[in-house]
Amino acid sequence: MYDLKNNIHLFEKIESKFGSLDAFVTSDSPTTIAKGLSDASGPYKLKQVGYALALEYLRNVGIDAVKPDTHIRRILGRDRLGFSKGAPTQQEAVEIIEKIGQETGHSMAYLDALLWHLCATNSVAICQEAPKCERCQLAGHCQCSVK
Repeated sequence: MYDLKNNIHLFEKIESKFGSLDAFVTSDSPTTIAKGLSDASGPYKLKQVGYALALEYLRNVGIDAVKPDTHIRRILGRDRLGFSKGAPTQQEAVEIIEKIGQETGHSMAYLDALLWHLCATNSVAICQEAPKCERCQLAGHCQCSVK
C-alpha cells in the first residue's frame, strides 16, 4: 500500500509517454516490458514488482506471457519434466514455455494456466513440492523420483 501512489504515478507517466497503457505493453516483447517494470535499473521500475509479477501483470492485461513462478519452474526442472538441467531460472522458464508454445501451437498464457493449475496448492495440486505422481497424466514423461 505504501508504494501504490508511486506506482500509480509511474503508470500515469507511461500513459503520457505512450498514449495508453495498451500501447506501452505492446511496444516491445513481453520479456523486455517485464524487465523494464521489474529491474531496478529499468526505466519504469514498479515498486514491489519483480520479473515474474511483471509478466503476470502483462498476462492479465491480455499479453501472451507466462509467470515463471515456483510452480512453473518446478515442473519444468530436472526433477520433473526435465526441460532444464536443474531448476530453471525465471528467464529460462519463459524461454522453455515459449518454445513449447511454438512447437505445439498453444499460447504461453494457456500453457502457464495448464501447468500452474496442475501444480498449485489451491488448485489441482498434483505436482506440488510433495507430488501425487499416481494421479498425474504426465507421469510417463516425468523424471520425478517419487513415482
